[in-house]
Amino acid sequence: MARDCVGFCLIAFAVAALHGQPMFEGASWFGDEKLKGRPRMVSVEREKLGDKPLLLPEEQSEYREDGKLSSHKRFVDGKLVANEIFEYDAEGHRSAITTRDAENKVIRMQSFRRLPDQSEEEIEAAGGKQLSRTIRRFDADQHVIELKSIETGDVSTIMQFDYDDRGRPLEARVRMEGENVFASERAPNGVRRASSTPASGQTIRIVIIYPGDNQANVTVYDFTGEILLQLETTEDGAGNQMSQILFEQAPQGKPANSTRIEHTDAQGNWTLKTLLERNPRTQVDEPVSRLHRSIVYY
Repeated sequence: MARDCVGFCLIAFAVAALHGQPMFEGASWFGDEKLKGRPRMVSVEREKLGDKPLLLPEEQSEYREDGKLSSHKRFVDGKLVANEIFEYDAEGHRSAITTRDAENKVIRMQSFRRLPDQSEEEIEAAGGKQLSRTIRRFDADQHVIELKSIETGDVSTIMQFDYDDRGRPLEARVRMEGENVFASERAPNGVRRASSTPASGQTIRIVIIYPGDNQANVTVYDFTGEILLQLETTEDGAGNQMSQILFEQAPQGKPANSTRIEHTDAQGNWTLKTLLERNPRTQVDEPVSRLHRSIVYY
């Protein structure tokens, strides 16, 4: 069946099988924050600002003594939706992730193995059926530089990533390959419409520019070069913004235009962060929510 995709729809379809997964645990990934110290448990709550501020749990992570993630719980509107359990082989490479729902029922299983060229193969299954096969390649610093996922229907998603000499992400390129991949186009009146042009092989780009003063600008381009989205954030938050755009099929909120760290603990990790969005009328960044983070250390 043909699929009509445009902009983020193309990205969402391309990474549907990747949604919500800690895709690069065990490798250096631009969406991962390197916590200082030896964390044992990390809990994050989101405070929605407004007339009646509301504080709800968002995620909770537990770590082994060697620093590897052992479990990760995700919440939506304060309710547990997934609990991911991580397993590792004798060499410390991840070997499996089992995802359970709030009733402790297994909803997804992922198995991993290192290939002779040191790339990583992942097989994802649910309901006893294989959903996808993914291969990841790494550079010498263990940054993920390429990801290729072959999903149901023989549609392949290929992502490639570039970094600067400081390890900061600079660009992500996403393309899909397959017979049943179609895009949409913009009509003269500005309305998007279905296109008969196959989208296979066409590339969407996410580019990050660091102008200095701890600032970063994130721009998303469609396969025609048209700008789909522009975000302003901090240098440290740029990778997380890119990760959210790529891997969150249904994020709890659209990416914040900018973030502001309010407090840090004795280890130097943030414990309170404000998320801001640009008011289109005033062109001023306004606070919309806060993230409260508590960290228990070994």
